[in-house]
Amino acid sequence: MPSFTFVHFRAILNDSRSEDLEPNCVSHKFTVSHDTQDQLREVFNKAMADVFTMQGMIYQKDEKKMNELNNLAFLPMHRIARIEYEVKGVTGQYEIDPGVKPS
Repeated sequence: MPSFTFVHFRAILNDSRSEDLEPNCVSHKFTVSHDTQDQLREVFNKAMADVFTMQGMIYQKDEKKMNELNNLAFLPMHRIARIEYEVKGVTGQYEIDPGVKPS
């Protein structure tokens, strides 16, 4: 039976380049289904490789509007001071929406 893990990547902005109206970090949150810790490690490695390949990070400007395409923004690498991540195991029973295909 697969395990589910909540992952929260947080890019802390380089303060010398940030504007006063912006937050000092941006977030990318997702849940991963995995059977082994190696599969979870592969997801981490791919996510970090994507950041370095794109030379930046795509994030959602407003988490309340997650399904809107115009809610995405790109943060270039030179604006990022560091990337932190938080991992939490997800437990409990969840109903799967039949209209959503698993990725």
